[in-house]
Amino acid sequence: MEAITCQLSHLSHGLSVVACGDKAVRLYQFTQHVRTAVKSENIRYSHPAGMINGRTLRDALGDRKDHPFGSVPVNAWVPVCPIAHTGILGSAGKDQLPFQSHDGVMRVASDYDEPSLGVVRSVFGFRFTEQALEHGMRLVSADFENTRKVEALGAKITDQSSDIDILNFSEKVHEWGRGARVWGNLQKHNSHDSLVLALRRWLTGIRPDTTAEIAISGGIQIKGLSVSFASKHLRMLAPTRYAVLDEVFESGLGIARNPKGYQLFMNALHSYKQTYCDTRPVASIEAGLFYLVRQVVRSTAQL
Repeated sequence: MEAITCQLSHLSHGLSVVACGDKAVRLYQFTQHVRTAVKSENIRYSHPAGMINGRTLRDALGDRKDHPFGSVPVNAWVPVCPIAHTGILGSAGKDQLPFQSHDGVMRVASDYDEPSLGVVRSVFGFRFTEQALEHGMRLVSADFENTRKVEALGAKITDQSSDIDILNFSEKVHEWGRGARVWGNLQKHNSHDSLVLALRRWLTGIRPDTTAEIAISGGIQIKGLSVSFASKHLRMLAPTRYAVLDEVFESGLGIARNPKGYQLFMNALHSYKQTYCDTRPVASIEAGLFYLVRQVVRSTAQL
């Protein structure tokens, strides 16, 4: 495992430590040794570092100028250190930025406080820790402030819903998903009456026992509506049963954006809930997973 050199301050007596290899316990011992060292000026050390997507890092840095990363590329991995960069990556008890660690697992800095480097889980072979998923969920929920409002609109859709309610729900789903162009195309390809009728038949026809494959199939029959935004409607209609399948998961996990691919993805998310006794809605789990997978999709370089 190739090591990179990080610059640290607030450590001890010119101590130089090298932790090579990918053994979790060795890296854990190293981080504990460094963190218990006495304060001093500048220490240079090497150890297997992690990588974070440049755009993700830029978003986190905001207007900050006092950072050590220089010019941050948007579509590439940027080396980070779970010890030296806790001011940016976060630490236990605070919001944290997930990143890809030296072994390819998505982690957060506080995972390095544990000998195991966190509890590793996976979906479709994509590996991450429990904490990385949790913080991914938090970060995505901060991006979409209107999620709960749109969910509330979806929960009110019934056979008795008015045409205005049906159209308003669909419009708000598109706003939430930043799909103004898709919403425009829906209205372009369908008359007002035919669009209302198609949306009503689809949305009110979904029952508690409707499979994901059947549910998504009804949506993509509407001209102008693809799997991505059809799944966004389902996610807002029933977040405990359905989630979003878009190009991030197709590119990052290889899941086809078609009815069978959607069924496969929902099966995987529900299986994850059962395997790890996770009580959160599948839509919330998908949101956290989206944040993690998106980093890989956005990064053109390889770790």
